[in-house]
Amino acid sequence: MNTLLVKETPINNFTLVDIPVTANGLTKVAIQDQPLLKSYSNHRVVVKGLRVITAKILSNAPISGNAIATRAELLKASLVLYCNGWEKEQYIPLLMLNPMADADATTATTIPYAFNPMDFIDLRDVDWTKSYIQYSNGTSSASSTYSFLLAVNYLITNESGQEVKP
Repeated sequence: MNTLLVKETPINNFTLVDIPVTANGLTKVAIQDQPLLKSYSNHRVVVKGLRVITAKILSNAPISGNAIATRAELLKASLVLYCNGWEKEQYIPLLMLNPMADADATTATTIPYAFNPMDFIDLRDVDWTKSYIQYSNGTSSASSTYSFLLAVNYLITNESGQEVKP
């Protein structure tokens, strides 16, 4: 008999979504189109999990090269996901999507994290161009451009709901 060990939430398909913040005073930050994560008539993209990437995990976004959002910016940011014609997932605090404990020895602070970050059962057809990050206290504040970075674990299914390989 063979034993197969699998992570609690296995990674199947994975990509990073880079959400640049280019100005101070923003109340919302739009998410750019994500062609890899877009559903089409012959296949559907199902988001299984989202994780926020902090500066303790990665210093800069690999796509834009921007610095990663600071703890102060992450603490005031929530995610809204638009699916199937409405804002289905509303105001998810970004740090609820952080699975990493990352204490900072220099400032004696820890970026908040969740031992068991949220996963999704059937989050299909996310329209990334209508999804956004909302600031809880009103506005973004940074002296230079930075990025929120989301790690996305997803499946691709056919019209019957069966998983297909990209």
